[in-house]
Amino acid sequence: MVWSILKKFAGEVGPPDEQGLTLGERMSARLLDQLLAEPPPPDEDAGELRRRVDRLLLDLEADILGLQPTILAGRFARLWIDFLLRHDALPAEMHLHPDDLRIPREVIVAFHRGEKHIEPLARRMLNQIDRAFREGRLMLCELLLSLFETEAATRRNNERNIFFDRRTRQISAVRRVHLLSGTVARFRAHVATTLAESEGVLPVLEWLSDHAGVRFCAPLRLEPEVQRWDELPEPLRTRLDTAYSGRIPTGRYRHALVADEEWVRAELLRILSERGIRQQLATTVGAIYFVALSAGRCDFDDLLFDADAWVETWSTMRTATLLSEVHRRAHVDRLEVGKAIDDVIAEALRPDVEQDWVTPELISEALHSLHRRLRDIDLNALPAGTYDLSGVVGDTILAVPHRRLSRALRLHRLI
Repeated sequence: MVWSILKKFAGEVGPPDEQGLTLGERMSARLLDQLLAEPPPPDEDAGELRRRVDRLLLDLEADILGLQPTILAGRFARLWIDFLLRHDALPAEMHLHPDDLRIPREVIVAFHRGEKHIEPLARRMLNQIDRAFREGRLMLCELLLSLFETEAATRRNNERNIFFDRRTRQISAVRRVHLLSGTVARFRAHVATTLAESEGVLPVLEWLSDHAGVRFCAPLRLEPEVQRWDELPEPLRTRLDTAYSGRIPTGRYRHALVADEEWVRAELLRILSERGIRQQLATTVGAIYFVALSAGRCDFDDLLFDADAWVETWSTMRTATLLSEVHRRAHVDRLEVGKAIDDVIAEALRPDVEQDWVTPELISEALHSLHRRLRDIDLNALPAGTYDLSGVVGDTILAVPHRRLSRALRLHRLI
């Protein structure tokens, strides 16, 4: 029942069109058609190329949604296009309905026009942010907040609230309706069969999605989409990648079942290579820091107790020193928590660890390890929701010391 409701809700928030495509996917497909039909001049400078493509995207958005063309230019056009691309990359349940997208769009247009009295518009957008926070759609909340230029103290407060709320939800969430023992037994038998027949982990992830409401996603591109974009002549293809930071075509949080396992492995290699070891480590360091600050017993205390040996595998600092340094920078130097964690990891990371931390062989081994460990997982300790497969694979490669797989997975529930 719970996962049926979840699927229904995910379909209602940011509904796809009749072809099952998101707004961003439709814009991307039409943009490619136009660029293939009329390629920009090969000697066009980077700034002019970005302005040209921004204008095309704004016109496409208006045409698809049946709106008047958005009058934006310069940094405001870039701000709105970057927002749309980042919004499209979110998991489906985080998407704003097209009608709700009008509110941040109108705010950006008002800023562009230099309008003085935008308080009513800003209040409507702040209501969106507040609603997203209360619903636990924190990725959407962060994206909406990024449109506001705020004072440093306000920015720190917002980031801190989201950091601690996300960790609290990931660590304390429980499955509301437990799976029956017969269902769990069928799952274990299914895992055993797929292991015996060397079918790979994707059939197991499909079972979890269909029967337990647990969806494993990653910011994947689709192979046909990538192949179509590769039809663009060089150097246009590379220049577009540079201009849009590799967001076209967008790696969207899609279910891992949208492609075969070979393509998923290749995409996981791309995702983790682009993410980098520092960002991957930040998830676990953030969780350890959260547990260290927690009062009383915590379900993740084992992660803190086992951290010393793991931290020594990549850091020049001991765990206590590392956490103390994060805390000092966040509270004394008044950095955002995420920034404090990133800076400390950058300073503590041993140079030899960063090189070749992820390879095709390690991706395959991590997926096989996940497959084996799922056989013994306590399914009722795993809340329904969307989980980041790329984060799980990255942690497996880095041998993060989780005593239970359910806890390892919960830190990568997308919130």
